[in-house]
Amino acid sequence: MQQAKRMPRVATVVALALWVTTDSDPLVATDLERAAVQTELTAYIDDLFESEPTWGGALVARDGEVLFQKSYGWSDHSQAKPNQAGTPFRIQSLSKTFTAMATLMLAERGQLSLDDPVVDYVPELREAEGVTIRHLLQMQSGIPDLLSAALAAGAIDRFHTPEELLDYFVREPLLFEPGTQFDYSNSNYILLGVIIERISGKPYGRFLKKNIFKPLRMRRSVFDPYDRRFSNRRAVGYEDVTRDPPTEARYFPPSLAYAAGGVMSTARNLLKWDQALYGERILSQETLEEAFTPGVSVYGLGWIIDRVRIQGRRHKIVWHTGGGPGFRSALVRIIDARVTVVLLFNTTGDQDQEDQELFDTVAGLAADIGDIVLAESE
Repeated sequence: MQQAKRMPRVATVVALALWVTTDSDPLVATDLERAAVQTELTAYIDDLFESEPTWGGALVARDGEVLFQKSYGWSDHSQAKPNQAGTPFRIQSLSKTFTAMATLMLAERGQLSLDDPVVDYVPELREAEGVTIRHLLQMQSGIPDLLSAALAAGAIDRFHTPEELLDYFVREPLLFEPGTQFDYSNSNYILLGVIIERISGKPYGRFLKKNIFKPLRMRRSVFDPYDRRFSNRRAVGYEDVTRDPPTEARYFPPSLAYAAGGVMSTARNLLKWDQALYGERILSQETLEEAFTPGVSVYGLGWIIDRVRIQGRRHKIVWHTGGGPGFRSALVRIIDARVTVVLLFNTTGDQDQEDQELFDTVAGLAADIGDIVLAESE
């Protein structure tokens, strides 16, 4: 299919297994138009996935109605468990959207202000004068990335408490004056997790469960630093699925990713998350508009904001991806048309893609799928 050829580097965002299984509850076309859209989506996404052998699943919806969902490959090859619609995946940095929205919930309750100095809540952050909570949310703090230090220390496999994570960067000097530059640093969202815990008096995962997962009935979403709740049901992460047997990825404990990337979820649960962000179930419309407005870069308050041309019109897209050992994810929202794309993979992809290359890939994906879904309505 022609659209698939627009995206030469989909490795960071999408992929396909050589062996494919269809979900147990296949969608049934209700009329010829919907059947045609489903056929095009299947051809397009299958074509994208065939560009790189990988395993996972994809979902496309409009106005909350699922138009396409399909699973690919094995959830656990050694146990002969195929990926299914309800398989939980580690979503890596897509977790940041939950951390950001949780922070904004505390702001709406009057428990913090986005312009509060971070040292008011984390006084041990000695070198962070001038850094505000807003700077953390928008990746403008200048605080170095703790993952670089953790890797250098050989601590990637070790369990960490939130306080132990702080030790990797609290004494490091800032890289630039806060608010003047964009620099993607996981330390920002580690700090937001610590602030959520200290203000609420609850562990990060329990706060998400009480305030987001349970109200939205996201029963297959969790942050569990001990990796216990879905340990027998979640997808196993793989490095290379072309080998026989496939090579499992190095274990990356959720306690190290913490509030920057430790959440597990499913495609259907992420659709519930997407839909909640159209109304005022989680936050006021005013706060959501602020979250979906870029700062000094394309990064808003926990989301990346861009525009793409679809059917001759420019549409606003709001999105986030995630990537790490064994897993990748993406939630792409064409918000004015209410089109949702969810991609979850349990295979490591290209970890060296430059920011602009990733932005172009996501924009291309949104434009292509938007062309298919909106063709009859534009």
